[in-house]
Amino acid sequence: MTKKIRYSLIAVGFVFFLIAAPLIVLYVRGVSYDFKTKNFVKTGILAVQSSPSDAEVFLDGKLKLKKQGDIRFLLPAEYQVSLKKDGYFDWTKRLTIQAGQVTWASPSFGNINLFLKNPPSKNIADGVTDFYGQNGNFIYLVPGTLTVSSLNNPDSRYIYPLPTNIDAIAAEDDSGKNFALTDSLTASDSAPTLLIFNRDSGKSIDISPMFAAMPKIQFGSNGGFYALSQGSLYSIDLQNKTKTALFSGVSDFYFQGGSLYFTQKKGQTETLLASQDPFSDSQVLLAGLPQFAEANLFVTFEKEVLLLGDGRLYLVNSGARNIADNVSAFSFNPADSVLSVIHSGELDYYDPAAANLDFVTRSSEPLANPRILTGVGNAFYLQGNKLMAIELDARDSQNQYQLYQGADIKKFFVDDAGKNVLVLDGGALKSLVIR
Repeated sequence: MTKKIRYSLIAVGFVFFLIAAPLIVLYVRGVSYDFKTKNFVKTGILAVQSSPSDAEVFLDGKLKLKKQGDIRFLLPAEYQVSLKKDGYFDWTKRLTIQAGQVTWASPSFGNINLFLKNPPSKNIADGVTDFYGQNGNFIYLVPGTLTVSSLNNPDSRYIYPLPTNIDAIAAEDDSGKNFALTDSLTASDSAPTLLIFNRDSGKSIDISPMFAAMPKIQFGSNGGFYALSQGSLYSIDLQNKTKTALFSGVSDFYFQGGSLYFTQKKGQTETLLASQDPFSDSQVLLAGLPQFAEANLFVTFEKEVLLLGDGRLYLVNSGARNIADNVSAFSFNPADSVLSVIHSGELDYYDPAAANLDFVTRSSEPLANPRILTGVGNAFYLQGNKLMAIELDARDSQNQYQLYQGADIKKFFVDDAGKNVLVLDGGALKSLVIR
């Protein structure tokens, strides 16, 4: 090679470097050339985390990742993002990539949870009248027996004898170890059958003779047991089978963080009060509430008081603010302090940050048994005899899935991981693994 040719190649390389180097620097800094606009623009990043982690990621129908990760140097635009894996429902959402920003496919910076199209199902028992699940365990009632089992191993079980007329779980403590069991057919003004069952010992205490009518009962966060019967709130000594009256004229009560909250009739109105152990006195939180024929009181971890009275939901602080009407179904999960309600065909849940209800979905078909799992990013509910899941992320159309079709679903339970499900369908208790 002659010197002249060598110098020419060096010169060409130098010119190329002078041209390419700034482009490389711009690219590394997230700047790319948009051929549509013929301008340099700052790019963005799409971050994807999924469970399972090996779901394929598509942008506008084109495969971009074989598993979860970041897609870098995306021009600012709206993209159709899809996650796909054999055996699972697809997840799809239109997301906007902003210049110089990271856009998370999941809004809470957690996983996008994919659900199985045909989740494995196992029949646990027939003739089941009621069940309850919590902390990886569950109990269920078959006339004459109570069975304790594990969600991860339903074949491991302990069976305990009970009176044959016990068929319902009336209350449970936060640990999932103590349960109040009763006869669901007992008339509200008749002497009840009422047992307190301890899961660890496998023994039950019969406190039926203590009440002339079925009380409303709750295990307190202080380890005590309390019952509201005919307007009087009692503390119950289970070992000695005695009761001590705490307050009279009580409409409803709730324990949170060692504090007792209750509503008490004062003339033609109700007063909200709070008390501390040993509950010898009380403090007025709000007076002048309307009287309700039926009331349910809930208190969140943030000590926000929610009152459901005659189908109306109120947020109670300095006043009572009506936040929902025509409530037909509700559930309150003490484990995560989430209240979900169904009203006028709409499923919502209470958002403490906004001090209001967050919309989930609406349906012309009846909805029931709402359960919101904010940590999983999905809501679960019954729509007729279908068990449904819908994501809470409302940035675009919400992904919705039918997980199970039943014949006569009475109730269901989803564990906190959104993985294991129990369904009571026509007396058959079934377990499903949905993801």
